[in-house]
Amino acid sequence: MRKNASPEQSGRRFYVSRRRLALFALDLGVLTGGLALAYLIRFDFAVPEAYRAAFLAQLPVVLAVQLGAMYLAHIPRFAWRYIGIREVRAFASAAAFSALPLLVLRVVVPESLAQFRIPVSVILADTLFAFGGLLAARMLRRMAHERAMVRESVDESLAGVH
Repeated sequence: MRKNASPEQSGRRFYVSRRRLALFALDLGVLTGGLALAYLIRFDFAVPEAYRAAFLAQLPVVLAVQLGAMYLAHIPRFAWRYIGIREVRAFASAAAFSALPLLVLRVVVPESLAQFRIPVSVILADTLFAFGGLLAARMLRRMAHERAMVRESVDESLAGVH
């Protein structure tokens, strides 16, 4: 298989680059960390056993809702190294579109499925931590890119290359 072959040329029907997979894994980690941090803060870093079990049950639902909101806001399409103020609106929209269904779910879930009732404070804190974390990760990437560009420019000017 050629290195730059398209998925159609390589005979594969579906292809995901390692880079995209790594970025997706990073997003999952940030979203998971946001929920975990929200629970830790809610319970002053002493989460009761019942809520630890609830966290594990709620995690797939929360991730699905948040990832769906991210994709609806087209966040994965943004080039990380060029992210700026314009994209903050998409992150805010995704945060709102993820918090709303979780708050509705909190109200409509029957008592028999109480483990899926996420505390309101956890939903709100998680939304802030998760989408703030996603934005921060992208901003850090941009800062690293800009620093590298400045360093490259300085190196070229010191070497006399214009």
